[in-house]
Amino acid sequence: MKKSTLSAIAAVSVVGALAIGLGAVSDWYRNWDINTWFGRGGDNSPVQPDPPATDGKSSDGAVISDGINNGISILSAKLPVSAYDANGVSVPADTVYVLTATVEPTFTTNRAVDWAISWTDPESAWASGKTVVDYITVSPSSDGALTAVVECKRAFGAQAVITVVSRDDSTLSATCFVDYTEKALGAEFHLCYVFGGPEQVFNGRDSVESIFAIGDKSDAAVNYNGTIINTSDCTLKDTYTMTIEIEPTAAYNELVPFPSNSKKYTKSLDNLKGNTAIRDANTSRDWFFRDSVMNEIFGLNVHKTSQFYAAMGDSGIKNQYGCITVRVTATGEYSTYTCVTKAVFNQSAVVVSATDVSLSDGNIVF
Repeated sequence: MKKSTLSAIAAVSVVGALAIGLGAVSDWYRNWDINTWFGRGGDNSPVQPDPPATDGKSSDGAVISDGINNGISILSAKLPVSAYDANGVSVPADTVYVLTATVEPTFTTNRAVDWAISWTDPESAWASGKTVVDYITVSPSSDGALTAVVECKRAFGAQAVITVVSRDDSTLSATCFVDYTEKALGAEFHLCYVFGGPEQVFNGRDSVESIFAIGDKSDAAVNYNGTIINTSDCTLKDTYTMTIEIEPTAAYNELVPFPSNSKKYTKSLDNLKGNTAIRDANTSRDWFFRDSVMNEIFGLNVHKTSQFYAAMGDSGIKNQYGCITVRVTATGEYSTYTCVTKAVFNQSAVVVSATDVSLSDGNIVF
């Protein structure tokens, strides 16, 4: 029997993109029930998928990397959530791909193949003692089929390799590598003070965070800013930009008669790494609640008015709504995480400016 001819291989890296991103995929396949592709057992070829994009990365973080090819090629496509049921995919699955093997020539009598997956380096520190199918499975649509579903069940920290081998000639095969990109699972922004006082932590907690230092002359000057980004196991690391956005709440704008002056304040911190606590003393003069920042958030010197002071004592503002929301977003190449914390300024930290001086009686008689 004539051996199948060499053809190019497009290898796929399975990545830890959020499941919600799986719906935004290309329409390479008009029919997502892979059991109907190529017939059963790898015979026939009524529908071939269109070629995939070859720019190396998709907008949702997928990474294409070459494997080793020898007479078989592999085409990959991310499976949309709407096609999970038709393909027997468990819910929730982290990420799902469809792989399609091509054996040339197309009229080869026996086009059946076998699929397998293993750790690229089973003795590596992370993979040692772990079973690959607990993290990633490869399921052909039927025995010997040219199509298979790759299901990533959870994050993993060692590269895996998928191999497809021709049953007609075991020397003909193709491989593709499976990686997991770092995924942001949480984000925190901290303000820490020189002269004591509780550290301010903005991490999406349900309670209202109380801020104890306002203005340029506060005794509790800021000592450093801190950031923490919690991340998953991965084989492909990421770096992040943390963006902090501060704006008044609707409840505050209803209480204080200067809502037209209120707006959003934004600050970004770049080149942050996952699972690393950053304590940056160099940003001490870029404190988020200096007078200039308060003016930007609330309007010129509004934070020094009696109306502002009264609003900070309002029970709804203090205990439920807050006067500001602090939105912390960690954005990497592969994922984004956002949390929102409500906060209020402690009344003891509010310095009300004098607005008038008068005497009760201007007549003095000796």
